[in-house]
Amino acid sequence: MASSLSSSSSWSHFSMKCGADGEEGSGKTMVVVEGRTCESQSHGFKGACLIDSNCALVCKNEGFSGGVCHGFRQRCFCTRNC
Repeated sequence: MASSLSSSSSWSHFSMKCGADGEEGSGKTMVVVEGRTCESQSHGFKGACLIDSNCALVCKNEGFSGGVCHGFRQRCFCTRNC
């Protein structure tokens, strides 16, 4: 059975070599990674989703970090970092 969560592939990262005091060239690597965003259709939003801020408010009440309107059918999808 498929999960109701989907993830968008918004990965980005970079690395730089730095020392204990932040100088380059010491061989240590620091990697900063931005995670994926998972989406799930809202169970509490009723009607057509026309304004993202209304969707986000309903999704926050459902325990998500935000929400956006998507698609031809104007559905509210809740978002969170996964």
